[in-house]
Amino acid sequence: MKPGVSLSIFLVLVIAIGGFVLVNESDDDQPENVVQQVETATAETNDQTLDQSEIDSQSTDADETEDDSTVGELFTEDQVAAHNSADDCWTIVSGTVYDITDYIPRHPGGDRILQACGQDGTSLFNERQTAEGEPVGTGTPHSSSANSQLQDFEIGTLDLL
Repeated sequence: MKPGVSLSIFLVLVIAIGGFVLVNESDDDQPENVVQQVETATAETNDQTLDQSEIDSQSTDADETEDDSTVGELFTEDQVAAHNSADDCWTIVSGTVYDITDYIPRHPGGDRILQACGQDGTSLFNERQTAEGEPVGTGTPHSSSANSQLQDFEIGTLDLL
């Protein structure tokens, strides 16, 4: 090996070891404080860089906590119809009742989701068509990812009796 290359490798190692020693010395002085600072910095970074799936997940966790008392309940069409606004939006998809209120601001299709509020949104969700067969948005079915996200908003089942 050439002397210049060996010297370069040696210098890189010395710098790396020196940095390691400096970091460890500051850790030894105040270990709890450093850990707390790292956790705080990580939390701040995470807050600033949330992607859509993390936002959906966090919202879902909150929804599940709020709706635990209603999950599995039976709802009538009249009960669903009473939740027909952007501030309070329930819908039915394939006999399952969903509270999609918190998802409305994040819906990639914008306000089109409001067409499902207070009513059976099965054709809107499955085929992206109105009950009359008119295409909505792309006119193609929602993705499996959208279907998975919808499950997070389930609050009960449509009472067919």
